[in-house]
Amino acid sequence: MAGLGFLLTHFDWLHITLQVVGALYLIWLGLKMIRGAAKPLKTTGPTEVTWRSAMRRAYVVSMTNPKSVAFFGSIFALVIPAHAPVGLYCVIALTCFLLSALWYCGLAFFFSNPRVSASFLRFKAGIERVMGAALILIGGRLLWAR
Repeated sequence: MAGLGFLLTHFDWLHITLQVVGALYLIWLGLKMIRGAAKPLKTTGPTEVTWRSAMRRAYVVSMTNPKSVAFFGSIFALVIPAHAPVGLYCVIALTCFLLSALWYCGLAFFFSNPRVSASFLRFKAGIERVMGAALILIGGRLLWAR
């Protein structure tokens, strides 16, 4: 993040390019979600997983997923000002770490309940279409604001 901040501070054209690429990435991700909304999830048989194990697995998957890096990188490029102070980068990194931990561990805990996961599967297509449309709108708004 500090390297990205340094580059964005010294090259305004790179900041604009990353903003556009980030917005296009959000639009692409939204389109992909809408297209794949009707596809069923690949499920395996029921497994006994403790909530701690599920949260640990969710966090490790999140931190090692290149899509997460690309997503947060596009958000950083779109939201962080080009001449932001170093302290802001530290606060943002800590906030992202905590939010990711809470989000992914919370999802793992929440969806480890069989009734919750069964309910999600019933409404999966609609939820993914709405979320995909939201990403498209956010990306479009970011492009329009340029």
